[in-house]
Amino acid sequence: MIAKSDEFGRLLQSCQRYFAAAALFSLGINLLYLAGPLYMLQVYDRVISSGSQLTLVMLSAVLVFAYLALLGLDIVRARILTRANVRLDQQISPHILKRMIEAGMPRPDAARLVCPIGGSTGASKLPAAIAAGIVGELLIRNAAADPALDMLMTSDGEP
Repeated sequence: MIAKSDEFGRLLQSCQRYFAAAALFSLGINLLYLAGPLYMLQVYDRVISSGSQLTLVMLSAVLVFAYLALLGLDIVRARILTRANVRLDQQISPHILKRMIEAGMPRPDAARLVCPIGGSTGASKLPAAIAAGIVGELLIRNAAADPALDMLMTSDGEP
């Protein structure tokens, strides 16, 4: 049997290109966050001293463009990380389900150790766990119905 750390490392390795792309987009986003402070420096340095409205308009246009680029990069980064999440979920879910089935229903004592908040038995938490599973399944189905995410649900896991 594969060691748990090796298995986890292999799963993360399968999403390495997603993480690398997200890191590059994060770098661009962080650089664009400097647009506001640079804008203010330029306004105080150039516009206030010269009183040029044209300079103010041009600097403002550049700032709006930078913020739109920031928005676009943030949206793309979020989609990349969503794809990585879907891929990891597809790879991890069968293992988790298998282990849950093998473990069976825990004793009430064990359930209280896992979640000490609430009732005195683990059975009292069963309806909430079932409801959470149903809500999670509905969220997954709605995400799968989204045409943009439909390509993420392919059999090979590739976008």
